[in-house]
Amino acid sequence: MAPPCVPKDNARWFIASSYAQPDARSHAAQAERGTFWALPVDVDSGNPSLEAVEAALMAVLGDVRWLVYSSRSATEDARKWRALVPLEGPLPGADYADTQAAFFALLDAEGLACDPALTRPGQLIYTPNRGAFYTYSLRSDPPRLTLTASAVVRQREADRSLRAAAEAAQHARTERLRLERLEQLRDGPSPIEAFNAANPVPDLLAHYGYLRAGASCDWRSPMQTSKSYATRAASDWWVSLSASDASSGLGAVSRAGAAYGDAFDLFVHFEHGGNRETALRAVLAGLWEGGSC
Repeated sequence: MAPPCVPKDNARWFIASSYAQPDARSHAAQAERGTFWALPVDVDSGNPSLEAVEAALMAVLGDVRWLVYSSRSATEDARKWRALVPLEGPLPGADYADTQAAFFALLDAEGLACDPALTRPGQLIYTPNRGAFYTYSLRSDPPRLTLTASAVVRQREADRSLRAAAEAAQHARTERLRLERLEQLRDGPSPIEAFNAANPVPDLLAHYGYLRAGASCDWRSPMQTSKSYATRAASDWWVSLSASDASSGLGAVSRAGAAYGDAFDLFVHFEHGGNRETALRAVLAGLWEGGSC
């Protein structure tokens, strides 16, 4: 049976989770209570062919079951795709965002840029809906994807390990600076502490041209060559898995190769070309005032 042809506002949608209570569209609720049974993909840019989408999926996942179909707004000159990869076992909501981010990073390495909105657990997935251009490919014979044995989970766990090590290094660095500060027996906060307190990391990321993945904690560095969101940030620290960031001299670099730092590290790199001494002089001189110096 052919799919319907209706305006997007009337199109059918679902969330690939067994949690279906009134708050099921809440990202937080799905992350806490959801159980997911498919990995969705949304490709709205790059105009890839159906064959290119399938080749990327095959390279990342191997011989598994999937459905790929063109989206309602696709045309022959601007092809857009959605894909669904059913899972053999459940994926806890707490692991969904990191799993999708790892999946999309692997697809990006194969030349397929995915919409990061689908890293959010409560994001809607639209079912097939015919537009001016509609085609699809269904692989129903291969088995469902076993995540635990997949490259996706290996990538996810590698990313988590890198972030954890870099976060630990940044926290240790902060504590070391705090203890050094106590030993100096000076009144009031140090210039760097004062700068960090006045400049939340997300504000500076936006100021320096980072692109945020929706309302998440993940950002894309202006120095990245890939389309992934390799920087994760809190109010007072950031960690980047981008090799471009690590090689640029931004912040510090962990033994595993992840870059990390705080707001002042961003200021040093983007405003003073990595010269920490001149950056500190600028702060001491009061030249930094809410995003300009």
